[in-house]
Amino acid sequence: MNHRPASLLVLLGGFSAAGCGHGAPVLDAATSGGGGGTSCSSIASSSSSGAGGSVVPIPGAVVGTIVNRYFTATTVIDKAVDLSAGPVEAYAWQGGAWETFPGTGKASGSFEIPGVPDGLLMVNVLGSYVHTTARVLDLGTEVQGRPDAVQAGPNDMFAGVVQNVAPFPQEPYQVGIANTNAGGGGYLQGTVTGSTFTCPSGMGEYVGGLVDASKGDLLQLIEWRQGPAPYAITTIDRFATLEGVEQAHGVSEITATLGPVQPNESTKIDFRGSEFLAQLALVGTQTQGSGPFSFAYLGTAPGACDTDWFFDTWTLLGTYGEPSGDAMLGEVSYPNPFPASWGRQLLAGASLTVDDDAGGAVAFVAVTLPLALASSVPIRPLVSPVQTPLVNGHDAFVAATGVSLTPTLSWSAPAVGVPSAYILTTTDFTAGTIGNRIVTTTTSLPLPPGILQTGHSYSLCVRAVVWSIDASTTPFRTSLPRGVADMCTAVMQP
Repeated sequence: MNHRPASLLVLLGGFSAAGCGHGAPVLDAATSGGGGGTSCSSIASSSSSGAGGSVVPIPGAVVGTIVNRYFTATTVIDKAVDLSAGPVEAYAWQGGAWETFPGTGKASGSFEIPGVPDGLLMVNVLGSYVHTTARVLDLGTEVQGRPDAVQAGPNDMFAGVVQNVAPFPQEPYQVGIANTNAGGGGYLQGTVTGSTFTCPSGMGEYVGGLVDASKGDLLQLIEWRQGPAPYAITTIDRFATLEGVEQAHGVSEITATLGPVQPNESTKIDFRGSEFLAQLALVGTQTQGSGPFSFAYLGTAPGACDTDWFFDTWTLLGTYGEPSGDAMLGEVSYPNPFPASWGRQLLAGASLTVDDDAGGAVAFVAVTLPLALASSVPIRPLVSPVQTPLVNGHDAFVAATGVSLTPTLSWSAPAVGVPSAYILTTTDFTAGTIGNRIVTTTTSLPLPPGILQTGHSYSLCVRAVVWSIDASTTPFRTSLPRGVADMCTAVMQP
């Protein structure tokens, strides 16, 4: 989902792998609020049937579950993923090549891979990989929205008329749309005449779960307002909630009238963006495109107190750094029309596009902090990019052809921070896709089979991550605070 106002969309890009790590004190999840003084309350929790149950270790086998945690607007639901269709397998690096050990998965969300050797394994369940010595794994993650939400397709969007918009300062004219209960969102795009915004059919974007009022979904419209330089502070200016919306596949017509919202919370921000920008020099020496940019977003979403949603929150307060990158704002007031019980988190850092000529991959040095921490300390990087990356022993910042389909990528630990894990992703410039993610706690690994294809062009990105999760056993869960720093190689071809 893209929860950013139009003026901030330039910061979003294709590299958004999940991550993990440790290196900062973890605040109590029930404390949030900062300057606003509101607390972050736990929302009701329930478990659906077939949640996989407890896992019993089996000698000589890898066992585990995938039970995802879904955050609706009011409830947390644990639901198992059907693993019966696979793939479920492990690979062991033996004699300079991968040996495959097949496994089986169940509809109840559990899996077993028998007969594996001791030592490091690459475990692949449904295309997500973990490089680990652990033999009992929790591969679940956090998901926004209802588990039964019907996902929107590329042609599903909204059109219609929105009244009482404030004058827009620049084109394109956009109004945000949120369906938090089903994990949906996007924007309307159109024209403005006076205070009337018209979005014709085929304009705008919507992703995530379709709106279904019978399931408790609300459609909310958001108009953001951006202030002047140097900080260009963005806040919510007008807002509307629509009940009874039933969205079908295709274009759904809506009408709405926005109402003004007043500041009801405040916080302090001391963002040292220049320190994040300085770390971007280590991202890669290859051709760079747009950026670098420094940014700080205070956002809200269910579970925002202790779940890292990265860019998937609704922006309450956003800013670019001044030319130096810093934004030392002091006390800032902002409206929050969403439930205070969701909590707030600050995503701050810097980004740039690497390998722009080949298609572009966005790299970040960033932190996600609970508001109570973000409002009380200077915001600085928790980790820097990895150093001296090599592909098959050669400089990874030099373009290469003829690399194998299972090249070995290695690196040295970052100069700043002590990561508890690294996440490797592949950007396939030929196909225009972001590939499978691999989580490891080591600094060297051969890529497993099936990741690279002959004749395609790739960049391999390694994300160093700092947080309190044990990535060897629960690689895809999240926690706050969290710091990330990316490194992307030059273009390579197998």
